Amino acid sequence: MSDKNIQVGAYGWLHARWKSVFYPDDMPPEWWLAYYSNEFNTVMVPADYWQAGEGFDCEEWLEDIHDEFRFYVECPLQVLSSEEALTLFLKQMNFLQSHLVGVLVPEKTGKDEQVGRLQKIAQSTDLFANTAFAGLNVSPVCQDGSSEIKASTQLAIFEDDLTQLRVTRVNVEAFVASNIGEKQQNIIIKHETLSASDLMKFRSVIEIMGL
Repeated sequence: MSDKNIQVGAYGWLHARWKSVFYPDDMPPEWWLAYYSNEFNTVMVPADYWQAGEGFDCEEWLEDIHDEFRFYVECPLQVLSSEEALTLFLKQMNFLQSHLVGVLVPEKTGKDEQVGRLQKIAQSTDLFANTAFAGLNVSPVCQDGSSEIKASTQLAIFEDDLTQLRVTRVNVEAFVASNIGEKQQNIIIKHETLSASDLMKFRSVIEIMGL
C-alpha cells in the first residue's frame, strides 16, 4: 500500500445490500472479493467469516486480490478457547502474511498462554486491541509486556454510515493529527447500512484533503 495516503476499506465485503448496486446482479458471492479489490486496497475480515473447523477461506482470497491489497483480520473469540482453532488461526495468519496489515485481538483475551501465542503474530504484523469501536484510534497491543507500542501502522474504525461527510471529515482530521512517527494510517468503515458508493465518496474526500 502507499506510504503516503490513508487507505480506506469496509468491514467485510459480503454485503447482500451491495448486490445489484455495486456487485453485478449475476455475480456469485464467491467472486465479490475480487470485484471489491478492483475498487479498494484494504478490508477488515469480520470474525463471523470464520467457519468452525475450516477457519477462513484464505487460499481463495489470495487468488482474488491484487498485489497491493491488504487485510485486517478480526480474531474470532472462539480461537482463544480452542487449541485446535488457535493453531489453525496462526497457520492461516502466516499464510496471509504478505497481505496482512494487522490482527484485532478479542477484548476477552482468554488464557495467558493463548495470548502469548497470538502475540507471535506481531513478529510479522500489527496486533490491535478489539475493544469498543467508538474510539477513533484502535490501540496497538504491546508485545512481550513492553510498554513501548511497536505497531507500524495506525488504525481507525469508524462506526459511520458516511451520510454526513462533514462530520466524518472532522473525525478524519483528528485521526490524522494523532499520527506519531509518520505511520501509515488506515480507516475501516463499519456500519450495517454502509453503501459502496458512500465508501467511494468518502475515499474521494480523503484524496481531496490531500491525505
